Amino acid sequence: MEPLLSISQLVSSNINSLTTAKDILMDLPSECYCKVEKPYFDSSIGKHTRHILDHYLCFLRDFPSKLINYDRRHRDPRLECDKAHTISVIAGIQKSLALLMERDDESLQVIMCQDVSLPEGEQTVSSLSRELLFLQGHTVHHYALIATILKLGGQCVNSDFGVAPSTLVYENSAKASS
Repeated sequence: MEPLLSISQLVSSNINSLTTAKDILMDLPSECYCKVEKPYFDSSIGKHTRHILDHYLCFLRDFPSKLINYDRRHRDPRLECDKAHTISVIAGIQKSLALLMERDDESLQVIMCQDVSLPEGEQTVSSLSRELLFLQGHTVHHYALIATILKLGGQCVNSDFGVAPSTLVYENSAKASS
């Protein structure tokens, strides 16, 4: 069965989301990138950004083997505090993702911890399209948290940033039918 969205569309969506992060980081003062908005958050924008990128880097590292192990993320601490390094890593991820544009959907295996009482993550069947959807949804979820941190820090935030695409479509159709 063909995916409803092509691999090219899914890759483009992920690349565009990462471009949004680069744009925000370029305009964001460095001290805001590393600041933790206590008592509301225990993580900074930098930590959320690192977490997002860790998943992309893990996916890209493991994709050739067809066994994606999200539990073996690198967790580069420089991504939490060095905006220039982070922007460079984002650009590298975008280039690597672009290489997937012309691929067909293919089966993958994924390992991810779902229960901290188990010694290792569980393995499941997935696909390239499903993992690109996961990465996109995971990114948007963390963008919602980043948007809140930005607002708490007095930064201007685009109203669409961190909002799920399905929510934007719903809200736009609700406005159109009003």
